[in-house]
Amino acid sequence: MVKVFKWEEDKRKRWMEWAEACILVDGGIPVFKTHYAGMPFRRGKERVVLGVCFAGKNMVESVYWKDVPDDDYNLIEAGTRDIKNLFLKHDPKKWFELEEKRKKVQPEEIKKLMEKYKEYLVMPPAEL
Repeated sequence: MVKVFKWEEDKRKRWMEWAEACILVDGGIPVFKTHYAGMPFRRGKERVVLGVCFAGKNMVESVYWKDVPDDDYNLIEAGTRDIKNLFLKHDPKKWFELEEKRKKVQPEEIKKLMEKYKEYLVMPPAEL
């Protein structure tokens, strides 16, 4: 079953944490989707966004995001460089820091990152 997270929780941008885990731990490309084959993603009557860590090592789970603000939802739906545009909208400095970190992440750092982002991983770090 696909996990469901709130887009933001107590000022914590959960989507941003998941994207960081995808980039730094999994070596993937975080992608958000509002629909597939013309059908919007829904959980009951609630619209949700699907987050997929594309082209990584399959360590970070695909998840559904609920309570996505309309402006973010529309940005994702436009579908062009959505992850970069979301970061640039919410925290441009973090995007550029993440781009630099991605180039330099060392294998010994991966274990710490896995612990930090364990709720988004397919298996807890101890099981990997």
